Amino acid sequence: MSRAKYIDAYAYADELRVLIRQLGLHGLSVFDLRDVRGDLPHDTKRALVHDRRAPALDALRAEACADDQALALCRGITRFLVEDTADHPGTRSALQRECWQRAYSVIQRSRSWGDLLAEHHPHAVRISTHPQSIGAPSSGIRILVARDAWTTPWHSAALHRTDGAWTLIQFRHGCGE
Repeated sequence: MSRAKYIDAYAYADELRVLIRQLGLHGLSVFDLRDVRGDLPHDTKRALVHDRRAPALDALRAEACADDQALALCRGITRFLVEDTADHPGTRSALQRECWQRAYSVIQRSRSWGDLLAEHHPHAVRISTHPQSIGAPSSGIRILVARDAWTTPWHSAALHRTDGAWTLIQFRHGCGE
């Protein structure tokens, strides 16, 4: 990921902090890697969190083989990564294999980030825009109605229907679904 994207993520967090302050939402706060590792380069911060907290790839593979929910998560992330990849020079099956491996990295980052949050904010409630299983460290919330429970505002568009309702629609390769 480029440095500009990290800066954009930090700008997003900074804007949330401004909104929280302006609206007087004293019970909310924003937390990012700057709160933990200060001025280190972003890639260094991510590597430190990953090295200390991420589960081993072999352990994730074994979990996906033994647990239906873990396998479903790997499949869902892989599907998203495939759909989100434009102009792949190889075959679709090669893309799927590549995305399957990348899915494990996504899970590693997610778990290491979750562990970091739990350490720094042990009594906080962690929410996710994705569905979560019972007993998961995060609680899933639906922001808007969508055909697929995994559709989030971050990877779709909000559609204001003529009846006044809002829904999320996904776009794939520049075409509406």
